[in-house]
Amino acid sequence: MAQDNSQQTTPVDALTRAFLLNYPRDAARKIETMQAEQAALLLRDQPVYVLLPVWKQLSPGVADELLLQLPEATAANLLTGIRFITDRMQSGGGPMKYEFNAKLDVGGFYPSIRVKEAGNINPG
Repeated sequence: MAQDNSQQTTPVDALTRAFLLNYPRDAARKIETMQAEQAALLLRDQPVYVLLPVWKQLSPGVADELLLQLPEATAANLLTGIRFITDRMQSGGGPMKYEFNAKLDVGGFYPSIRVKEAGNINPG
């Protein structure tokens, strides 16, 4: 039976996601020092719930350049997420909960590493 590799997460991906989620302001400041192409490579496969808190912290010029470098699907999902958050803010919506689960298979004789992250995204 063929194995679906689309949901596998590497340790580097998990660390990147944790940094983006837990330190969105610091992540935005670091992204602002990078070339847009490099930052897009780092962010292109991240889900919208990870990108939105960071995007909120980016300066407008950097966000514009970066948006042009992202794959079309990622950019479309990000813009949809921004519209959703904007609509929730205007309607007085409260915080949204998220949960991230990953199994990191480091291969060989080492045991798998499981990562679970949960929290709230406050649109305000």
